[in-house]
Amino acid sequence: MVEGNKGNSFLIFAEKQEFEFFIKRKVFPIFFKNIEVGILSGYSFKRILFTAEHAKSDRIEVVIGGKRELVAVGDKNTDILAKLGALNLSSAYLIPWFLRTEIDASRNPAEIGKGLRLLTSVIGKNRRVFIEIHKNIEKREELETYHKLISLLNPSIIISIHGMHKKRKYDVILGFGENYSAIGGKKNAFDFKYRFLDYLDKVFNDLKLKTDLEVGIGKFHYSGTVNYVLQKHVIEKNKIGVQVEFNLKGRLNKENGLPTVTYQILIQALGRFMYENFILKNVFPRF
Repeated sequence: MVEGNKGNSFLIFAEKQEFEFFIKRKVFPIFFKNIEVGILSGYSFKRILFTAEHAKSDRIEVVIGGKRELVAVGDKNTDILAKLGALNLSSAYLIPWFLRTEIDASRNPAEIGKGLRLLTSVIGKNRRVFIEIHKNIEKREELETYHKLISLLNPSIIISIHGMHKKRKYDVILGFGENYSAIGGKKNAFDFKYRFLDYLDKVFNDLKLKTDLEVGIGKFHYSGTVNYVLQKHVIEKNKIGVQVEFNLKGRLNKENGLPTVTYQILIQALGRFMYENFILKNVFPRF
């Protein structure tokens, strides 16, 4: 744990074993088949839910041009980021351990088996290919259970954590759905970004840590427009939410298998920022 001059403390882990031991002492998750639910003591009044729809990652074999190749599927370490955010805030996390080639927890259950595709990397080669995802109709009930659990938890805010390729310019891309509806419009979205950047500067300065984080607003794929969790549980219910894409370069530190210290602090700071600006007080119009 690191603590700033103003008493702001953040959970920091240097070893994966240390993180896993800490989690076991602090959280007693419930499992509904392949869905992990962790609810901490402060959730009843903070109502912020961290999710990681593509936490299960794997390498799968596909045939490309008559040759067998391995491709990467899933957003590694997004589960750790979700748990860190929930732990720091004493809120809740929800992780569906589905491989998205089978069912994709961020897509509509009605789209299972409808030929959805994902652009992903061929391992060991400098190229990307499309593969079919969200195709196992037999798992539809599990996916519907995931959405029922979100409804039962009834969050005021959802932070949906995802991952992007290391070649992307930004460390983090924020997505607010079509027409920025999950935050009340374009003006709110960009106001959110700049307020959050100021907040991050204060956090890292207070901790006496240097950082040059790049934060962007998502367009097209990274905008959250196809994120069914945002659409169904945020936009349709006039609540607040954000899809957060974390760059692989900071999501996975090859030395210890964890997100970097900067990214560990970043997700915790995001949770606090949203709690302070939407739950404790409301600085954004419409909400």
